[in-house]
Amino acid sequence: MRKLNRTEFYDVYGISLLEMDKSIERSELLIYLLPIAEKYLQITERAIRSELRHYNMRAERNDEWNYIKRTKKEGYIKNLKEYRKKCTLEQAVILFKDRKWAKEYGGKKWGNIAYEAIGLRDAIKRDDLKKILYFVDRLNDLEHNNALYLASYTTFSLETALYNKCEATPEEIIKECSYEIKKLYHKSLRG
Repeated sequence: MRKLNRTEFYDVYGISLLEMDKSIERSELLIYLLPIAEKYLQITERAIRSELRHYNMRAERNDEWNYIKRTKKEGYIKNLKEYRKKCTLEQAVILFKDRKWAKEYGGKKWGNIAYEAIGLRDAIKRDDLKKILYFVDRLNDLEHNNALYLASYTTFSLETALYNKCEATPEEIIKECSYEIKKLYHKSLRG
C-alpha cells in the first residue's frame, strides 16, 4: 500500500477552500478528492487491522479467550486470524470501545478512529463532498497513545503539516497542492 504524500494531504485542504466557490462544480472537485479519500480509508482500515492483531494475541494469552469463544456464537469471531482480515469497521468499533485492552494498545481512541472511518466510508459512497472533507480532516487529527495514527502511513511529517496548514493563508495552502488543484484555484480567481 502506498503511503499518503504531502501533496495529497494539501490537496484535501485546497479542495476545501475551493468547495466554497460556486463557480466550480462539485463533480470537478470529487474527481480529485475521491482517490485521496479512498486512500485515507484504505490506510485507516489497514491500521485498524494491524491494531486488532494485538487484541488477538492478548486474547490467546489470557482469560479473554473465554469471551472470544462466547462471541463466536454471536458471529463476531469465527477464526482469530480470519477475523482480523474480515472484521468490519462496525465490529472494530465494538471491540475497541467495549473490550479490555492493555494501556499501550487498542481502546477507545482506536474505537474513535474506526468510527470516523465508517463516516468516511459512507460519505464516499454518497459522493458527499462536505462530509468527505470533514471526515478526512477528523482522521488527520486522531491520536492513539499520544501519537497521530496516520503518521506511520505518510511520506512527510504529518504533525508539521497539520501545524503549518493551521497557520497558512489560502495562498500558502494552494502553493503546496497538486498542479490540478492549483489550476482550479486560479480558475476560481478569474471566474
